[in-house]
Amino acid sequence: MSIDLTSFYSGFAGGCVGVGVSHGFDTVRVVYQETRPPFRNVWECAKHIHQAHGFGGFYRGLLPPLIGVCAEKCVLFGFFC
Repeated sequence: MSIDLTSFYSGFAGGCVGVGVSHGFDTVRVVYQETRPPFRNVWECAKHIHQAHGFGGFYRGLLPPLIGVCAEKCVLFGFFC
């Protein structure tokens, strides 16, 4: 049985890109839902995050989902594709 590592690498890269693209939106969604009193709209929430924490504020807490999703996609692509 021969295992092609290209599928593992592709899954890892796809997982990393997916988390990198979606994590900022997820952060805005969570802050928008949890803040009391609520923001008027999503843009106001995103503006607040950017002013308070800078661009990196959208990616706080990125490491745990990055590790989990990249490992999951790596195994998924490596063994099932």
